[in-house]
Amino acid sequence: MAKPSPRPQPRKPKPVAGPPAAAAPQGRVVFWIYVCLFVATVAAYAQVRHFDFVNFDDAELVGANPHVRAGLTPANLVWALTSGEAANWYPVTRFSQLLDSQVWAWRAAAIT
Repeated sequence: MAKPSPRPQPRKPKPVAGPPAAAAPQGRVVFWIYVCLFVATVAAYAQVRHFDFVNFDDAELVGANPHVRAGLTPANLVWALTSGEAANWYPVTRFSQLLDSQVWAWRAAAIT
């Protein structure tokens, strides 16, 4: 007569090891990282409050531009989409300038 084969023992699942307690950042650590990043950013950019405004071509492209001064019209919308003055094509910026001129009655007098 044959010997009965031994039954295999059920395997016990290995415990799942989580990250070590020191690897998970705590709330205070994250807060101080944010504070340090904020302070470093403010320190890097705080000096710009003393800089002057740079005005290279605003007078020609905005203040003395008859299209911008006239405001938002169908002809000026076509101009904004097709203009390549001063080797620049930026229809969204031109549309914004036309809209500012129309809505706020802005005639760029301070720029000229």
